[in-house]
Amino acid sequence: MVQPCGKLASLTLTQHEDGLPPPRELSAALLYAQGQSYKEVARSLGLTPATVRTYLRQVYGQLGVSNKVALANALQSAGYQVEPDFTANDRAPGLGAAVS
Repeated sequence: MVQPCGKLASLTLTQHEDGLPPPRELSAALLYAQGQSYKEVARSLGLTPATVRTYLRQVYGQLGVSNKVALANALQSAGYQVEPDFTANDRAPGLGAAVS
């Protein structure tokens, strides 16, 4: 919401009433939670990797998570289908072996 504040404008960012991130950030988070790297997410959505990292940082904070597995769990709890697509070369964060 933009409000006049003298000669300047004040910008207030608000969360969605349902507690979920805005659609663009949610799209990035879903792709990331499904196993894509932030660079792959950027390519898929036509964004820069820096923008995707910013989106993910905001989503992590909003959902109160600190890693990709917790992100996937939080999104699943919110009703989104998250099916990680790990290949033999990918490793789930914090695990010693590839997830299959």
